[in-house]
This record gives sequence, structure tokens and C-alpha cells, in this order.
Amino acid sequence: MLVFSIMLKLIYYAFKYTSPQTTMMKSLFFILIVSIAFTACKQEGIGLENGNNQMLQKTWVNSVEEQATSEELIYRPENYRDFPVLMYRHQYVFNSGGKGKIFVLAQNDGHYFAPCTWAYNAGTHILEIKQDGEERPTQFLVTALENDLLKLKRL
Repeated sequence: MLVFSIMLKLIYYAFKYTSPQTTMMKSLFFILIVSIAFTACKQEGIGLENGNNQMLQKTWVNSVEEQATSEELIYRPENYRDFPVLMYRHQYVFNSGGKGKIFVLAQNDGHYFAPCTWAYNAGTHILEIKQDGEERPTQFLVTALENDLLKLKRL
């Protein structure tokens, strides 16, 4: 934001202190400054725009205590804190090469990790997770990705 305000001040002074005969130069200068400002001020979510799959490559534990609604799922790294004891807490393990594991809820409370594959599209921010043996992957929109936070919205 600081870069953008500096660019606006430069544009203001450029138009204020130049002669009327240099309108073509003013226009080119304006276009150049605006394009630089937009490039410099482009906001990137950590790990989202740059396609950094390495930020995803860890064990993510569902932090249901932090979820305000059931629409947005909040996950934290497994070593983020001591999570309160629950009967079942969903987990994903994302390894390199698109392989991983899903913690599966079992009817007899004998929960287990099942193998899965995963893929993240940095352009669309869509995370696809497919448990081995299932026909269709589960798709999520990644709304936030930081070192200690993963927010997902089921599609």
C-alpha cells in the first residue's frame, strides 16, 4: 500500500509541474506508473499464487474448535498445539509426489489412515483429494494457506 501511495504522489507532481505541451509524455508516464503500481501492489496469499506445494506437505489436523461455520474447515499442523481429545478428528497427510493419507472415520471407532492422492492447482486454488478405491476426488477451495493454517471450503 505504501508503494501505491508513493506512485500516486509521483503522478500528481508529474502532472502539476509539467508544461501542457507534454501531454503525450504525461500519458505514457501515467500508464507506466499505474502498471508498476499494480504490479508492486499485487497481493499474494502465502503459498497460493506461487503454487508452493511444499507448504501443503505436512500432516494437517482439523481444528474444529476454531471453525465459526461448518462451511469453512480449519486445519493446523499436527504439532501446532495439543488438541483437545475428541472421538474423531479429521486429518490429512500430504507427502511429496501427490501421495498421502486420510484419517478415516470407522463405524466401530477403529479409525485408520487410508492411502490417497492429492493435487493442488495454484491458478484456481483448488485442492483435490482422492482416497484410493473411490471413484471421484473430493474438491476444496483453498481460502488460506500459511505455515500453520490451512482453510478449506468444500466444493
